[in-house]
Amino acid sequence: MFRILIHGIKDGEYKLNLSADASQIGFLPEEFFGTVTFTGLMRKITKKISITGTAGCTASLVCDRTLTDYNEEISASVSVSYLTDSFLFLNRSSNDSSDSELIIIHEDEKEIDLTEEITQQLSVSLPMKRLAPDVREIDINDLFPEIEIISSEATIGDDRWSKLKNVVIN
Repeated sequence: MFRILIHGIKDGEYKLNLSADASQIGFLPEEFFGTVTFTGLMRKITKKISITGTAGCTASLVCDRTLTDYNEEISASVSVSYLTDSFLFLNRSSNDSSDSELIIIHEDEKEIDLTEEITQQLSVSLPMKRLAPDVREIDINDLFPEIEIISSEATIGDDRWSKLKNVVIN
């Protein structure tokens, strides 16, 4: 999906503008729809290739407070570095850490596929607390005033827990 041709390029900086349909990316969360875009910069210096940029896509979310559907533009920064080295590529062991900052690729590699990095960054950029834009600035007590009244009445007349106040723990 997000493939960049690297075979035979010279040292320097290259602007990137990539896009793909969200439905064509199999492991993208189902909240995303429309077009996934990536704009950034690729820098090549001898054997090192660094790619930095911003990925974005629209997500269909459900508000946690009002249970209404809303769409939100999700963006994520992507930064990845590659080292083209055939010797290191062929001699890497299974003990090598996959969490390394530098991804080693073979010198004969024709392209770099950024699909996995972009989808991972977009996935972790989905908000944990999903609030529709029209209720983000409203206090929950102002949005649902009846909840505050019910909860305060329940704690005043509820004596089921009063016996636990006298328990002494050594």
